[in-house]
Amino acid sequence: MIPQTRKITIATSFPIFPPRTDHAQRIFNLYKNLAHTINIEIISLSESQDNYWQGVIAPGLSEIRIPRSVAHRQTDREIKEKLGFQANNYSLLKLESVTPRYLAALQKSAAQAIAIICYQPYLFPAIRQVSNKPIWYEATGIESDLQAKLLPDNNLGFEVRQAISKVEQQACQDSDWIITASNKIAQQIAKTFSISATKIVCIPNGSNPQLHRFTPYSERLNNQKKLGLEKGFLTIFNGTGNSHNIEEIQLILTIASKLKKINFLILEKIGINFNPRLIPPNVDFITKADAKVKSLLLETADIAINPAIKNSNHEHMIEYFARGVPIVSTQLGIKEFNFPENKYCLAGETWQLPKLLRIAQQENINDKKARIERGKQYITEHIKWEANIQQILDLINHQKIAS
Repeated sequence: MIPQTRKITIATSFPIFPPRTDHAQRIFNLYKNLAHTINIEIISLSESQDNYWQGVIAPGLSEIRIPRSVAHRQTDREIKEKLGFQANNYSLLKLESVTPRYLAALQKSAAQAIAIICYQPYLFPAIRQVSNKPIWYEATGIESDLQAKLLPDNNLGFEVRQAISKVEQQACQDSDWIITASNKIAQQIAKTFSISATKIVCIPNGSNPQLHRFTPYSERLNNQKKLGLEKGFLTIFNGTGNSHNIEEIQLILTIASKLKKINFLILEKIGINFNPRLIPPNVDFITKADAKVKSLLLETADIAINPAIKNSNHEHMIEYFARGVPIVSTQLGIKEFNFPENKYCLAGETWQLPKLLRIAQQENINDKKARIERGKQYITEHIKWEANIQQILDLINHQKIAS
């Protein structure tokens, strides 16, 4: 039994369980493994129409889910009208906008915690408002740069970006530790905000291969026949919901215009609007795909493309390997794996992607089978969530000594 006096609080602006997004997947999988050692309580925000919920989501890991207040929802709507897109996180930058019930739950949880993990910078002011406990800031990137691609090019857009940058700077400077999922993000944080690299801890994402059904290549071919797709060549791009998807999709559109015999299906989550005249006829979009549809597509597609430009899309690469989807990726997309570029997938520089797709289209079946089998084995043996918690345990021990 874990002593109840040992606890970490995690503050998030979105629900965690069941984990439906990449961010929720990371929090759930990483910290449920840590919860074998110390109790963890997540204080999350949900939509205003949702009900309050509290429960245990894994042994030692619990979540308290607070719906946005009416006033909080109204602020979100006003921001959306001004910016032209849904941007719920921006309202969290002003403490007077934050749901009072959320602040109360956060204060109560933090009072019993040895540290508070702030996931992304938006809730940092709220945490500082209710607690003076040590804060570990989990950074998923340079948020002000990521959001700049979505913000309008006007005074309001500039004002919002400056506000995000200011709270990021505060989170980086005032937190005891900064946690990132990749060395690339760690380097960006250190350079942008003049932070010592010794303050930043890189804890990579892991994998739960058992959660993803592996599709043998012969079954993939049968799926294509059932759907009448055996004569074509389908390349799928699964967007992460981050703003850098805009540049990646633009790259895919350029590639598709050169490879007219390859069909491209783009799953994206942030409602990007592209000029129809710029979309080649061999490209289709799906903006809302549930888990069942997504699984079917990943069990059918000939290739999953990862045109990573600024972020590796590491979580999706893990899923592709686990599911047995043949992959074409940029070098950045495989950087976190540190393996030979063509042993587990076809990879190269951005300008080489059209050539790699042609190679994938013409490659013999035995080579494809061998590559996806190797990829599955690599993920199963080397990418594990439970192997990544030692660094957090070191932080916990450091925190106990300091206190």
